[in-house]
Amino acid sequence: MRIKKIMAKKFGCLKDFESPDIESNMVVVFGSNEAGKSTFFNLISTLFYGWSPVSDNPYIPWEDDSADCEGVLEGDGGNMIKVYRRLRSRGDGYYIQDEKRYNLANRPIPQAENLPYQIFREVYAVNIDNMCFPSDNVWQKILSQLLGGQYVSFLNPVREVAASLEKEAQSLWRRDNLGKPEDKLLRQKSINIKQKIETARENEEYMHGEEKEIDSIQEKIDALNERKIELIKYFDRMDRLYPVFLKIKRIDKLNRDAGNIESIKKLPADACEVLSGIKDNMSALEEQIEDCSNQRKALEDRINSFTVIDKRVLGFKNEIEMLLSRGAGEIQADINSIDEIKDDILRFKDRITNKCREFLQGGWDERLASKLEKIDEAELRYSIQNFKALDEKCKEQELKFSALKYKAGGMQNIKHMPYFSLVLWAAGIIGLLLKGNAPVKFISLLLLVSGAFTLFLYFYLKRGQDTGAELKEEEKGLNAAKINRDEALGKVKASLLDLPVASSILERPDESIILNVMNIKELLYNIRCGRDKIDKKNKVLDDNADIVKKIAEGTGMKISKDILNDISAIRRIYKQAAGHMEDAAGAQKGMEEISKKATELKYMMDLERKKAETIEKGLNSFEGDSIDEKTEDYAKRRKCMETAEALKNELLNEHPDIDEIKSEIQKTDDWNFEEDYTARAKDERENIEKELNGLNERLGALKKDIDNRKQMERLDDLKGQEAYIEDERRECRRKRDYLMLLRNVLLEAERKYRDENQPDVLARAGKYLSIITGGRYFKLSAEEDGRSLVVKGNCREEYMNIENMHLSRGTKEQIYLSLRLALSEHLNSGSSSLPI
Repeated sequence: MRIKKIMAKKFGCLKDFESPDIESNMVVVFGSNEAGKSTFFNLISTLFYGWSPVSDNPYIPWEDDSADCEGVLEGDGGNMIKVYRRLRSRGDGYYIQDEKRYNLANRPIPQAENLPYQIFREVYAVNIDNMCFPSDNVWQKILSQLLGGQYVSFLNPVREVAASLEKEAQSLWRRDNLGKPEDKLLRQKSINIKQKIETARENEEYMHGEEKEIDSIQEKIDALNERKIELIKYFDRMDRLYPVFLKIKRIDKLNRDAGNIESIKKLPADACEVLSGIKDNMSALEEQIEDCSNQRKALEDRINSFTVIDKRVLGFKNEIEMLLSRGAGEIQADINSIDEIKDDILRFKDRITNKCREFLQGGWDERLASKLEKIDEAELRYSIQNFKALDEKCKEQELKFSALKYKAGGMQNIKHMPYFSLVLWAAGIIGLLLKGNAPVKFISLLLLVSGAFTLFLYFYLKRGQDTGAELKEEEKGLNAAKINRDEALGKVKASLLDLPVASSILERPDESIILNVMNIKELLYNIRCGRDKIDKKNKVLDDNADIVKKIAEGTGMKISKDILNDISAIRRIYKQAAGHMEDAAGAQKGMEEISKKATELKYMMDLERKKAETIEKGLNSFEGDSIDEKTEDYAKRRKCMETAEALKNELLNEHPDIDEIKSEIQKTDDWNFEEDYTARAKDERENIEKELNGLNERLGALKKDIDNRKQMERLDDLKGQEAYIEDERRECRRKRDYLMLLRNVLLEAERKYRDENQPDVLARAGKYLSIITGGRYFKLSAEEDGRSLVVKGNCREEYMNIENMHLSRGTKEQIYLSLRLALSEHLNSGSSSLPI
């Protein structure tokens, strides 16, 4: 495949670039620094393989956001292929072959699919950097890359990889046991772990003996604690339960001496004094009941003072209060206000009459009021303003017409100017024809010039004063303006609704008409409002008179012609009736309270009587012949009951859980609290405490020793470590075998690939070397170990080792180029060929 043409619209520094048609098999690209040579070669790679990278591609121009290029290729069969590539947010492309278009996206062209991009860059893209060698020790890398199938530089040579695998395998295990392989270190760790296991076994056997001793001590401690608890319970009964037990026995004895507690509780503590007090209370209650009866009679007299007449007056309460709420002053003010409003109305009528004396023909007439109020002020103002505008326009039109008319009259003054000009010309010509001196000739010339100027002025003035048609047009416009003005005046009259406005005012209507109309309408409005106020106030006065009449008819009161006197009388009788009603209401309320109090007093009397009977009945159940003896017996029994209650309350305060204590006392049978028994119990408790202290100290020491020993490595953990180390040793040996197997497989694969491919590559390289060196060197071969290359030439019959024969740098570069060309030709065999 050959490149025929390359175009780049935007590709790095190449813009609108187009190469000439390429016909030669060899093309030399030359240029100064930064001219775009490297960019050109990268453009070729982009055409074959697409954009790399897509994001932040360095060949997108900095001032743009996209790049594109295209090229024309010639296939091995002579067919033409056009390839187009474009990069924006993603790589895109297509190619055209045999007039068919195929989408590429960012994939390689079909002819380069079988050859990876990296191999193309390493093998086909030959540049000067690949041909300059820093030293002579690079031939092994050349052999691995060009002859061993490792075409790209990022792959390590097979020999180096095999050596690395072997080195890594020996770092894991060595047959000769030299150095420090990982298996040897693990074996030493295993020996150390076994020694630790033996020590841990002895430690665990010792801890087992200590644990048995701890169990034995714990059993003794438990037995001593049980006995200690029994002694504590005994002393608890002695200190806590025994005093309560004695108080309970005392309470039971007092309750037996008191006898029937319920009958005692029913009676007061001082029964005789309570009974005497009850009798005194009953006497006082009888006096209070008598006093209530007297108060009731006085209140009944007050209630009867509220008569039927008072009730009738109060029946008109709402009407009277409404009447009195205004007051005499307000009614008098309404009367005075009516007189003032009437005076105002008369003044408004006088003002209307005065205004209409000059404004209306014939002056003011009441019949004009309705018509004047219907006038639309806005319409009247608009029609007056329209009339004034048309009147001004008509005046302007009259002035223009007068000016044109005056101008037309001036034409009569210039009609003789042509004749005068001819006379001046004739005089001038005669003066020139006559032979005279210089002054005569000058005057003749001046006459000729004056005649010409006069004729020019005549034509100029005639052209400017041709006003006949214009005068007619202006006269027509003046007539139209007068007609519009008259129509506007008619609209003003129509807006006034045929109001008889004075003709002197109506001929030149202005804003004074609107002002007069507004003032008259305002005065009419004030008159109408005044009449409405008079009607409202008269209605209020009439309503008040009706109320007075209604009240008088209902109560039998006589009325006069003066409403103010009648209202004063109504206020007096209403106040009197309200006072009687209020006093009767207060008496009625007092009556209810007295009745309630009397009922309560009777109830209290019954209670006191029942209390006395109850106390007398209760005292009869005690021993004694007289009431005093029975009272004394009652007092003794009550004292016993109160003492028992006090002891019981004392127990409750000291022991809130008294019910639980009583239950505990009932369950306890042993109440032996003699001094000898108590002393022996105290000694036993002290001995138990001492023995427990000793046992606990020994127990703590044993547990501490066990805890310390537990900090040491445990037997199970050490056995687990031993098993883990053995697993690691087995894994180490397995990994070593795997690495060695991988090394052998890799070397065998390399050998097989060299046997299959090296002969063809070396044969092709020999041909290229013979051509490049002009037959000086003509054959290349590999040593049997595959580690070096040998070359044969005309200078020597035997093969020469390239590394040992100190060949020149130029010869080595020629050999390297031959190998590269041979390898690319070898790769092209069986598929589409790519350009180098």
